[in-house]
Amino acid sequence: MKTLSYIDYCALPPFRQFLYKIYSTFFKIIFGIWHFILSVGYGIKKFGIKIGKAFKNMYLSFKYGDIYTKISFGVLGVSHIKRGQRIKGILMIIVEVLFILVMVLFGGEAIYKFTYLGKNSTGYTCNGSDWYGSSPEAQQVCPFPKPVDGDYSERNLLYGILAIIIVVIFAFFYVKGVNRSYQIQTEEEEGKHIPTFKEDMAEFLNSKFHITLLALPILGVIVFSILPLIDMILMAFTNYDYLHQYPGYFNWVGLDNFLEFGNFGNKGFGYTFVEILKWTVVWAILATFINFFLGIIVATIINRKGIKFKKLWRTCLVLSIAVPQFVSLMALGQIFQEYGPITQFIKQQTGMTILFWGQPTPFRIGDYILTVDFARILIVVINIWIGIPYTVLSTTGILMNVPEDLYESARIDGASPVTIYFKITLKYIVFVMGPSLITTFIGNFNSFGVIYLLTGGGPTTNSFYGSAGHTDLLVTWLFSLTMEGKADYKMASVIGILIFVISATISLIVYRNSASFKNEEDFA
Repeated sequence: MKTLSYIDYCALPPFRQFLYKIYSTFFKIIFGIWHFILSVGYGIKKFGIKIGKAFKNMYLSFKYGDIYTKISFGVLGVSHIKRGQRIKGILMIIVEVLFILVMVLFGGEAIYKFTYLGKNSTGYTCNGSDWYGSSPEAQQVCPFPKPVDGDYSERNLLYGILAIIIVVIFAFFYVKGVNRSYQIQTEEEEGKHIPTFKEDMAEFLNSKFHITLLALPILGVIVFSILPLIDMILMAFTNYDYLHQYPGYFNWVGLDNFLEFGNFGNKGFGYTFVEILKWTVVWAILATFINFFLGIIVATIINRKGIKFKKLWRTCLVLSIAVPQFVSLMALGQIFQEYGPITQFIKQQTGMTILFWGQPTPFRIGDYILTVDFARILIVVINIWIGIPYTVLSTTGILMNVPEDLYESARIDGASPVTIYFKITLKYIVFVMGPSLITTFIGNFNSFGVIYLLTGGGPTTNSFYGSAGHTDLLVTWLFSLTMEGKADYKMASVIGILIFVISATISLIVYRNSASFKNEEDFA
């Protein structure tokens, strides 16, 4: 793509400038996606190089290490004990022993069951045989059956992940320990000082203090974030749904769930996903940019010289924020329900029963036919009322900090008020709020409360997979698949993975191409 200079860009006719903006934006998106793919590939390559380097160091350690270093490959800490680091060596042996005990008592079986997840459902066995069954006919064959537990596939999946994480952490500890065994051997041979256990511990309060501070939070992240996240991702590769749950079992199905994207028939997953994704993107754009630009306009009006009662208007906006959002949304949702005051008023005046959130039956007001799209429009309008105060308050603080010399220079150059607003005020606001705008867009893309509390995803339809509604977003559809008796965890996991991929890709691409990231010092 040929990049125009600012002078050449200004020389273009307005329509050509518009086309150039679209073209350049499209090019940046494609380039951003390609750069993101390259970055992921580079990260994998870099990680692979580090792994290869670690194994190379292990080979050199075994090749050139003395007898104590070689023994350390089997019993960690022997080399450390030989060279004066007795406490550290003993602790390493204890860790290795604990790892072996964990794998023998728990980890080995957990990893084995992780490979198949489940084979047997809960039932009965007769005289210790491998026969399972729970029907009355089966009990007639065996009058005194012995109940047996089936495979807890969900538990096997979670325990298997935990065991694998333990193995990975110990593998890292093992490689570091072995390489350190050879390192202290070379330090001893060169006559260097080998740190004592006390000196090593002192380092964790000085140069390694960041490790001390982050150890507990990282452990919490692993247990409460990474472990459930991996569990959720792997569910997408199983047949875990209401037909395959305890007392039954589920197992691996590979990419079968992802192949459902090819189903564009009635109630097809692919058709439903595309339709809900389109509405999710439209909703995120409207909810973000309408609130953003209307908030800027309101903030600009309030902050204009000559406007009276500025404190009153700002106080009203603060009060609207002070009311919990879920309270406002629940109240408005009830107002537009079938027996809410709005629907009852319309029924009294026109004789028609209107279901804003119910079945998508068209209804008539005067000469206009209003369909399901009206429910979506109503959601956007309600969200404007809820979201604008936040933008107004944020923008007010920014407007108070726009450099005054920029305005003075523009007036001296003869710029009109409109030009000053668009070239200075609006540009400065967008520059400062760029990262926040990206965050808001992703937040609206994953907005749960607004849709769930207002419409619950309705109006419902029989054309969508999993009883999805016309106002459902991807995240509310995911929720309805896992709750409300559907228990379709496998497809909910697929949706969760795709939501993450879409959100992460949009965030990284847009942020890296924003003025706030590329031209940080422009308004310094």
